[in-house]
Amino acid sequence: MMRRRLARLLLAAGEGERAGTAPPSVRRAGSSGECLGLSDERLLQLAVEHSLGSVASHFRRLGEPLQLRRLAWWGSALADIGCAAGSRGREDDLLADAARFYVAVALFDHVVDDAPDRSIALARPLEPSRLRLKLERPTDPEARLVCPAPGLRLIVALFDRALEGIGRRLEREPVWRAELADMLETMYCSELSLSGDPLAAKTLPFILIGHLALPPTETAPRAFFTKLAYLLGLWDDWQDLLPDGWALAPNAHLEPRPPGRLRGLGRGLWLTLMGMTPRHELSLRLTRALEATLESARPLPVAARRKTDELLLHMFGVRVFPALIDQRPDA
Repeated sequence: MMRRRLARLLLAAGEGERAGTAPPSVRRAGSSGECLGLSDERLLQLAVEHSLGSVASHFRRLGEPLQLRRLAWWGSALADIGCAAGSRGREDDLLADAARFYVAVALFDHVVDDAPDRSIALARPLEPSRLRLKLERPTDPEARLVCPAPGLRLIVALFDRALEGIGRRLEREPVWRAELADMLETMYCSELSLSGDPLAAKTLPFILIGHLALPPTETAPRAFFTKLAYLLGLWDDWQDLLPDGWALAPNAHLEPRPPGRLRGLGRGLWLTLMGMTPRHELSLRLTRALEATLESARPLPVAARRKTDELLLHMFGVRVFPALIDQRPDA
């Protein structure tokens, strides 16, 4: 029963997000105004600061500026969970950098997939060597990430501001900083099909955002973010079965890739329908990923489990592990 309900809720959550009914921020019931991720007011400030209205006008398929603010909220929510999972307390500046980074990555992905003629102009200023330099010398004018192309310069500016904040925070953490730089390089190569792992670009952004607040020594929270990232990647691919099938784009549920567009679209449609049945492979894979995520959350502090529950509630429409919230980590 859980598998059938999960699949239906995944579909409903995706439709709600696309229809604009899901809120940009989620407030915890019973809390004194505390929210998961950045508040609506802070998200609006970021939208004005980075001209998200102008970004939306250049890339109309992404929708209205409000939808870009929802993307920003997702990034900040993941970072919020990371702060609660580790020894670092909540830092709104860190959440804001995560929001900028997540929007920038989503825009980069959009340009590569839907405007390939502009992808070279965007990829050039974001080469891994330049990203690494920005992290190592965040305030150096020579390390600034810039792009002269209209529209694209706003995306590059988001990366520049996000990595400046991250680099400042990790100025005395060379190992941690180098790890994030390696992740950025892997994501870049995966997104541009320069590596043999086309799916790395789908999960690494989630992992990287979680690691912004988690030093290498905090192994349990990092293991949790790996499981959560895998779940989110599967969830995202499940919602994109039809467009990915038609575009022959990388999708965890469509591997190996279909030999042609029509077959890809047909395969995507078939999996969309059959994935809602309890015993189907896709449904089982999603359920196992959810169960692994919940299990890996057990060692986390109560605050992190509560915030994770809010994120999953936002995705699925129901609370999936309320019994974990008040248990001791070793229960």
